[in-house]
Amino acid sequence: MSLFITFEGGEGCGKSVQTKALYKRLSQLAIPVVLTHEPGSTSSGKRISRLLKWTQTISISPLTELLLFNASRAQLIDEVINPSLKSGKVVICDRYADSTTAYQSYGRGLDLEMAKVVNNAATHGLKPNLTVLLDMPVEKGLARKGARKQDRFEQEDVAFHQRVREGYLKLAANDPERWLVVDASQSKKKVEEIIWQRVSQLLSSQGKRSIEGALPLQNLSAPSPSKERGIKGVRLRNNLQTPSFVEEEILAAQGYQYIAGIDEVGRGALAGPVVAAAIILPHHVDTPWLKQVKDSKQLSSARREVLFHHIHEIAISVGIGMASQEVIDTRGIVKATRLAMKLAINQLSPSPESLLIDYLLLPEVPLPQKGITNGDSCCFSIACASIMAKVARDHLMIELDKAYPGYGLAKHKGYGTKEHFACLCRLGPAPIHRQSFHPVKDLKQ
Repeated sequence: MSLFITFEGGEGCGKSVQTKALYKRLSQLAIPVVLTHEPGSTSSGKRISRLLKWTQTISISPLTELLLFNASRAQLIDEVINPSLKSGKVVICDRYADSTTAYQSYGRGLDLEMAKVVNNAATHGLKPNLTVLLDMPVEKGLARKGARKQDRFEQEDVAFHQRVREGYLKLAANDPERWLVVDASQSKKKVEEIIWQRVSQLLSSQGKRSIEGALPLQNLSAPSPSKERGIKGVRLRNNLQTPSFVEEEILAAQGYQYIAGIDEVGRGALAGPVVAAAIILPHHVDTPWLKQVKDSKQLSSARREVLFHHIHEIAISVGIGMASQEVIDTRGIVKATRLAMKLAINQLSPSPESLLIDYLLLPEVPLPQKGITNGDSCCFSIACASIMAKVARDHLMIELDKAYPGYGLAKHKGYGTKEHFACLCRLGPAPIHRQSFHPVKDLKQ
């Protein structure tokens, strides 16, 4: 998921504060992110920055400014921005080509078309997905700078800065889909939350997990019952993906307090129940083991056990539900899975206000909900639920191994391994096996 986000605004508007806040927030969500700025994030950019901003003894024309800023920009794109975007990172840039248009064209009076041509040549047409304009009255922004040493641009008169501000507002008005204009005179926290709400929506959209509004209900290609049966499962997964809090943050911004992540294990097994877990987590989780959480299938048994206890300690509520092999045989695996999920939800206290579910939807549950393909790989709450469900089912299968010895249930947990096949052929199916699943069904005939 690559995104290019730029921040623009006049002097003293708070760009540095807000770019760092967004960088920190994305980093805490385990989203790969790079923070850069113009000019000065490369070796050549630093030299150009010193020349443009702090050289007082020589005259620099507006055209020279235009060319130097774009020289720095071209190098930044080549060294930092493009490689980061190609590797799937979010790039946050403090100032970009719009600054040149605002300062050198609207502020200095350079021809707009000429600036556009030069900007496009330097950027190769690369435009941000989102540009945040932190807007505030010129006098207030300059006052924020205080008595510290001022660079060449900060020393310009109020009329110059007013032209720059008006230029920014015109640019934003001409491209409202790309620009987010924020009143920067509000509190830092308020500005941060306004920016985050837009960024979180953009992240969700880029991840092809669309937002349905205050009551999201999304049907993401629910699988057919025939594809639900089998040994190895049917879903393709990105094993390199790290779960994040993006989905939870979006719902929290909409006013939901208790958000449940839901997942199941055991749908493809030949024996034992399908088990589901539902979990409600605090909105802000900050623990040393946070980055260890992944889809349960990517973790060792020992690591799952450790995380199982860690998650229990911080969770607001955890519910476990299961549907037996008899239910699976009579009602089918999809209905049995949904039943296990509903039973898990019913155990939660407080009751959830919205649901994030791996892959499926629960039409019978009258709550806002979202089914997310590969949710256990990309959504933190669902990943936690997958760990809770997996450990709970593993413990159950170990106990069932004692009741049905000889099948190796404690080792393979009922899945279709070679060892399990051999035991089935030698001993025949036991009552714990799913009689409607192949090859159990074949052995009965």
